[in-house]
Amino acid sequence: MTLKLIGVGFGRTGTSSTKLALEQLGIAPCHHMSDLVKSHTLSEKWYNVAFKQDRNWDKVFEGYEATIDWPSVSYWRELADYYPEAKLLLTVRDSEKWYDSMVKTVLPTMENPLGEEGSAVWFRRSTSIKLIKNDTFNGVGLTDREATIRRFMEHNAEVQAAFPPSRLLTWQVGDGWEPLCNFLDVPVPDTPFPHANTKADFSQMFKSDPKSPD
Repeated sequence: MTLKLIGVGFGRTGTSSTKLALEQLGIAPCHHMSDLVKSHTLSEKWYNVAFKQDRNWDKVFEGYEATIDWPSVSYWRELADYYPEAKLLLTVRDSEKWYDSMVKTVLPTMENPLGEEGSAVWFRRSTSIKLIKNDTFNGVGLTDREATIRRFMEHNAEVQAAFPPSRLLTWQVGDGWEPLCNFLDVPVPDTPFPHANTKADFSQMFKSDPKSPD
């Protein structure tokens, strides 16, 4: 199994809903930050990617057909090169609404204690702080609204400049099924587009350490 689709948009751009949509379309399973919450093994894999440069992508994405959201979006260029046949999906959102969502969800997780060293929470939070707060937003912790929004817009422009429309779709959840399905060359479902990961969903997702070691 190899990746058929790589999400190249930041988190909080409808990535949870998009994950469900892709899986409904048969591009499944789709890797997402929520998978790390459920898996000590996957959290440790990404810690090794971030801190030990262990870039064995086939091992990281073993069993997956797509990836979206952080942490994988931090390596969008490298992944696009490594999986040249994969299509690329740039999920976007109004920048002001995106920032407000980040502040209410992702930012608080950056301020939480790391937890016990070697735990799933420790691996995940350490990785998130490095890749999101430090590498993506230069350590500002998203508290600088202007700088954070500017980085969001710069990222989207960088992605759009890097790939042709034949490989890249710029899309937002509100666009619905049709443009996504046309891009992926799959039939349009006759069901409503899925909606997931509200602020309440996010808070519950990151509330505690996984109960199981895996």
